[in-house]
Amino acid sequence: RVLSHCRVYMSLVVAADATAGPKPFLAKLYQMVDEEETADIVGWTQAGDGLVVKDPEQFAQKLLPLHFKHSNFSSFVRQLNTYGFSKVDPDSWIFGHVHFRKGRYDDLRLIQRKSSHRPVTNKGGAAASSATNPPQPFDSAEASAQEAALRAEIQSLRTSHDNMSARIKSLSGELLATREQQQNTRHSITKIFSFLTQVYHAHSSQQGQQGLTPPGMPLSLPPPTDSSQGATLSGLQLPAEADPLGPGSGARPMKR
Repeated sequence: RVLSHCRVYMSLVVAADATAGPKPFLAKLYQMVDEEETADIVGWTQAGDGLVVKDPEQFAQKLLPLHFKHSNFSSFVRQLNTYGFSKVDPDSWIFGHVHFRKGRYDDLRLIQRKSSHRPVTNKGGAAASSATNPPQPFDSAEASAQEAALRAEIQSLRTSHDNMSARIKSLSGELLATREQQQNTRHSITKIFSFLTQVYHAHSSQQGQQGLTPPGMPLSLPPPTDSSQGATLSGLQLPAEADPLGPGSGARPMKR
């Protein structure tokens, strides 16, 4: 009797769900597949009897976070399997369901989530007979779909890792170039400062020498010259023949 009451209750719940409308997951799934702007990533099959994911990497990075708040492609595939979707083609990401068709939005309420309840046990703790609860056969298509989803997710993670590594390498090169440029700039500034210091000291020394020399007098006198070669007067050298008082001229000084 308990089992019969449970079956009646479950049938009533299923009927109520069918009349209430589609599940949120199915409604979002239909809306995502039906959008023409993202048809290059996911869309309907040519016959309109299933969905096809054309670019799993872009699907996981762009559409899943937008519609389902996560980016796990394998989790998306497992949720499809929970609602009875099956992988149609083992070589491509095509999933189908008898009630998931293009232009048949109202049929989504007929898609129900698979029950995850454990088998009912009797007082002795043993499971109910296999006649009333037969074991579900192993679904190889579901297992292969999950395996393929995991492989695609791993490939997506590897691609992201490679892109991140290339970006880090590029940033490291830019950092080294910036450091080298800063070092060259500091070296140039040191050279300029040293040159300006030398100019300043030379200018200060020259001003000190000018302060010790009387005004109007040169800093250095011309060296004395031999009388045989000529006389020096106020820095001008005259030849000996032109000296009117020089020896051999024959002239005598006048007396007053």
